[in-house]
Amino acid sequence: MIVWFIVTIVLLIWNAVYCGIKIAADFRGPKPANGVWGLFALAGVLSMIAMAMVGAGVAASGI
Repeated sequence: MIVWFIVTIVLLIWNAVYCGIKIAADFRGPKPANGVWGLFALAGVLSMIAMAMVGAGVAASGI
């Protein structure tokens, strides 16, 4: 179970890095407004990472 949690976190972090790279490329491109959609995607990924960390913290604390 812990292995799958770690795999999930690694994939989410990779997705966040990829979104960041694509956002930078979009803002440098001919239509900078396209980067805004990347920001929304990045926000979604970061919120999932935050919720996973909160869940892990609650599980580890025994609440």
